[in-house]
Amino acid sequence: MLIGSISLLLLAIIARTANGLYSKYGLNRVDSFSLFFFGNIFICIAIFPFIYKSLPLFFSLPTFLILGFIGSGIMQAASGIVSNYALKNVPVTIYSTVSQFQVVWVVAFGIIFLSEKVTILSMLGTLLIVFSTLFISGNIHIRKEIGMKPILICIISTLISAGAVLLDKVFVGTFNQLFYFFLMLMIPVIILLPHYARRFNFYNNQVKKNLKVYLIASVLLAASYYSLLSLYSLPDIPLSIAYPIRSTSSIFVAVLAIYIFNENKNVKRKIFATVIAVIGAILVKLA
Repeated sequence: MLIGSISLLLLAIIARTANGLYSKYGLNRVDSFSLFFFGNIFICIAIFPFIYKSLPLFFSLPTFLILGFIGSGIMQAASGIVSNYALKNVPVTIYSTVSQFQVVWVVAFGIIFLSEKVTILSMLGTLLIVFSTLFISGNIHIRKEIGMKPILICIISTLISAGAVLLDKVFVGTFNQLFYFFLMLMIPVIILLPHYARRFNFYNNQVKKNLKVYLIASVLLAASYYSLLSLYSLPDIPLSIAYPIRSTSSIFVAVLAIYIFNENKNVKRKIFATVIAVIGAILVKLA
């Protein structure tokens, strides 16, 4: 049984690594809005046969929960588009570090809104993430390489993502988990439909030219999420251990990006910062 649990954990790391790398590849070919929008649509179509029976139950929920789900979906839309925009404009080796700043915001929001306690591990982890971000952004060579604006956009994207995570913490246990995932994909699509309609011809042409990119990105995103769900039911490895270990995928993404995307400037500093940031994120998740 332990071998099976370890295998599932390794698959979760591989799936998250593949999703991170392919997202960057896809964003080099298409825009951040369309990759998020059509990726959500394709995954929704794929999982709809498994959740359609839950639709009537959703509309019988209390109004405040339905409004809460809609609010969470709005945050997911903003988070997905801004995060894609940040990844599109920031080298993966830097994004792997700065994206961990999301954990800092989550800790802060948890303390402010959910009355969560500060522990030594969460404080140490937060400090490590802040240090790694300053270590990257404060380097003159990196500032010359990409400038400060993309890094600031990346930090803003982590703030929005943290807001979405906060709402997930509140609502994810109130309904069927797979159906909740479907809602967090479908609600952003509905919200973004007006923008898609305004540029209908442009986005349809993009899909026709890059259909394979959208499909593969959707499959890898779904695989990353489903592998995360599998960690909830591992018989031999607690989620409190499995989930932090999954975070090590950011290190693999940063290392592989050096070779795949030729991000070979300031390599040692970038990898060191990513490792420190991931250690910080793991400490917070273990707290």
